[in-house]
Amino acid sequence: MKAWAPSEDRLTQLLSEFKKEGIEKFQEDVYFDTEQKDLFKHGVFIRIRNGKLAEIKYNPNKSDSSHLDCEETRFELPFTLSGISALRVFLEQLGISDKGIINQDDSLSVLKSFGLYTFVTISKKRTVYTKPGVEFCIDFVEDLGRFIEIESVNQELSNSYQKWANNEGIKPIPVGYVELYLRQHDFPTYLTGRYILDEDRKQP
Repeated sequence: MKAWAPSEDRLTQLLSEFKKEGIEKFQEDVYFDTEQKDLFKHGVFIRIRNGKLAEIKYNPNKSDSSHLDCEETRFELPFTLSGISALRVFLEQLGISDKGIINQDDSLSVLKSFGLYTFVTISKKRTVYTKPGVEFCIDFVEDLGRFIEIESVNQELSNSYQKWANNEGIKPIPVGYVELYLRQHDFPTYLTGRYILDEDRKQP
């Protein structure tokens, strides 16, 4: 669950029962897609974080347009043979196949073999606070502003913290950073996505 960050005083209140983990960290997430933006249209996000970790994020429930929950699959880089196999199986479900992988050790080359190219880059500074099974993140996202993000290890906790956030007056944003970035920089592409703001659905 993602939301605009409240005031410093309000954040202090919300974090009173959470433990700060380490220091603020920089994260650069490079998202990849086909030239036709097929993944974005399906609400599927493939990214490489800090050049070290590849992730697939999506919600298999196609009737859910809230962007509050998602499933994640992670791959340490460079890709292993089993990682490439899992990526291939996943992408083939979306009608995307590889054209032959030449260099397994080059992560960008592996993604390019599936016709996936750099789509959007999101840079942010993140501070993490935790409770058992829950992460409360404060993100300062370049060009977008400051947000909070609450991530839980299972659906039960996720539902519980969505209710907690609602009781605390926190209104979730039903889109991610990629959508917010595209909304500012490439509005036509943003409108083709699975997740858009309600106010934009009303536009002709």
